[in-house]
Amino acid sequence: MATPAPAEQAPQISQIEQQIIAVCQNHPKGIGSEALRKALPAISLEVIGSALNSLLKKEALDIGQEGGATIFKLKDQAEAARFRGLSHDHRLVYQIIEESGTEGMWIKNIKNRSKLQPQKLNKILETLETRKLIKTVKKSSGAKKKIYMLFELEPAEDAGNSVPWDGENGFDQEFCDVLSHQCYNFISKKGFASVEELVGHIKQSGISKVDLDSSHIQSLIEALIYDGKIEELHDPRASQRIGMKRILYKPTKLEPPRNGLTDVPCGICPVINLCSDDGLISPTTCIYLHDWMEF
Repeated sequence: MATPAPAEQAPQISQIEQQIIAVCQNHPKGIGSEALRKALPAISLEVIGSALNSLLKKEALDIGQEGGATIFKLKDQAEAARFRGLSHDHRLVYQIIEESGTEGMWIKNIKNRSKLQPQKLNKILETLETRKLIKTVKKSSGAKKKIYMLFELEPAEDAGNSVPWDGENGFDQEFCDVLSHQCYNFISKKGFASVEELVGHIKQSGISKVDLDSSHIQSLIEALIYDGKIEELHDPRASQRIGMKRILYKPTKLEPPRNGLTDVPCGICPVINLCSDDGLISPTTCIYLHDWMEF
């Protein structure tokens, strides 16, 4: 009996795909779709589009935007091997964590942004940690709450600093919830509020025995934004004054319920303008649409 191929073995490249790779090698900074068509005049658009989708799925190419135009460029194969076999949800979680940089991100915020169920998200995070794509870092000494960041990064100096709700017994969820509730209620009743106004309100309320500054309130605001409860608002009164900028926060409108149609990849596709029945990208060859329909 033949020995099965390893799960992470690099996929085979067809002859057409090899021609596309050869063209991309001559354009290390990327090549536009029109230039790619001209470089391969003997190959039909349908075949090129199918080959491009195949190369994207095989992690051989990257797709991006430059000056409003779509470009394709070769992906570093050592880097591609790290992500080979990962699903769209794995990549989504990785990108969310990547955006947090050296500050890292709490799992609650990752969950809110990814919209994934806790059980599924935990499995994805475990896989990313196993592949050494991400790692966990304790938020502060003695605290049980962890943040996630890319494996190769080191936490910022202030990423481990203690905050009032990180006590000796770990993260004080109740205290944090009370403060967040106070901030949200104040914003809701007033219609909008600034960080300074929220700091003053919390001090006046007397619910905190420790002195809270604007950085503490700002972290609560960011959590409320991730929760979809509030959003930023530029103060029009301040914007009329030269050299002044002021950010306010207001309650956000309720998000409509999610369903299968709201998750269709076409709605967030960066190359939707290239998608057509006879274009480089088409619904027939789109791997993302195929995966969505299979799900």
